Amino acid sequence: MKARRKPTIELSAPTLDENGDALPVSSETETEMFAIPKKDLYGISMKNIASFKKLRQDYKLDNQKSVFLKDVSALLSHIPPSEHAFNVELLLQICNVAEEFYIYGDKSSRMASKLETVKEVMLPYFLDNEKLLDVMLNSIEHKIIKSTLFRRLFRRVKNYFF
Repeated sequence: MKARRKPTIELSAPTLDENGDALPVSSETETEMFAIPKKDLYGISMKNIASFKKLRQDYKLDNQKSVFLKDVSALLSHIPPSEHAFNVELLLQICNVAEEFYIYGDKSSRMASKLETVKEVMLPYFLDNEKLLDVMLNSIEHKIIKSTLFRRLFRRVKNYFF
């Protein structure tokens, strides 16, 4: 019995300018980073106010989404959707990256952010058919390596100190 080869993904070469330097990759979706409000005002902590705390958390989650979209879009700009349409392995790896990347927020907000961003970056690879992408996400859901509390805490500490 022959062993199956896994499909390989070929990356296209980056565009070079006249000096031979790589040009910056422009993503289709420009994301904006929001300035997070300071936690104290004239030496008085505002973190005790629930609505202010929620506002800061929302800004942090939005910034986390925009960073993920920017980074993954830059990577996927080298992988043409026409040649890698319906690539389940690519979808699985992007889902695993999203699972590792989203370490802040509660479970429901993390899940919503992961689903929203994965759909946004992977829609061109599924012919902009959201129903098909949903079916594919449901079919590979058991293969996604889930993040644990320990792994998220370890990443937070690592991000804080390094």
